[in-house]
Amino acid sequence: MDALNLHLLENEDVDRAFVLARLGYRDLTLETWRRIATATLGERGQSRGILFACTAAGAAKGLLVYAIAPALAGKPSLHVERLVAFDLIDPGPVADALIDKVLGMARERDCETFSLAAPLDPPTTASALVLASPASVLHKIF
Repeated sequence: MDALNLHLLENEDVDRAFVLARLGYRDLTLETWRRIATATLGERGQSRGILFACTAAGAAKGLLVYAIAPALAGKPSLHVERLVAFDLIDPGPVADALIDKVLGMARERDCETFSLAAPLDPPTTASALVLASPASVLHKIF
């Protein structure tokens, strides 16, 4: 795999990243993507952002949509909405690089937890995910 350039999405990346965004959001139009992506540019990673991975030659390889939000327990929490990684043979290293980068950014922002966006349907799957996570604390006497 070629060396990756990972950075917050910039204006010149928006159209190149659309093909990846479309893989992650199947009903996304170019116009809507441009509006959403451009809106995150002003944030510059403060409360939300889009990480973009590309090769030195500029080929789009991955994107990760995230937000950092306050949490009830005090320290902020990283929320990963979508990760899209592409490679002809193995997209795993692209995904790993994006995850490592966003976790590093979250640690710099003093985040203590993270969450993942998951579809609400079917409800049994959502329940199983919540119950299997460290977010669940179940107590009983007997």
